[in-house]
Amino acid sequence: MGGVTVLLAGDFRQILPVVPKGTRAEEVKACLKRSTLWPLIKILKVSKNMRVHLGEKESAGGFANLLLEMGNGDYPINYLMITIPDNLCTVVFT
Repeated sequence: MGGVTVLLAGDFRQILPVVPKGTRAEEVKACLKRSTLWPLIKILKVSKNMRVHLGEKESAGGFANLLLEMGNGDYPINYLMITIPDNLCTVVFT
């Protein structure tokens, strides 16, 4: 029998299933990683951020790394606040 190739893309830390009037436990139970199909899925990881690689701004790579560190819980937090480095910020006065 032949199979069907399906491409799923996204960050599981950012996309949760919608369960109307559901509890947190019901949302977790409904996610793809809890599916009976999950063991059959082959995971391929992106090794290079092409948006940053093809972009012109040098700070884009630093910002991409900062987001990954925050998402992985590796970025230091002081008093429940995250400090973004000055070289990644643009101050706009209105």
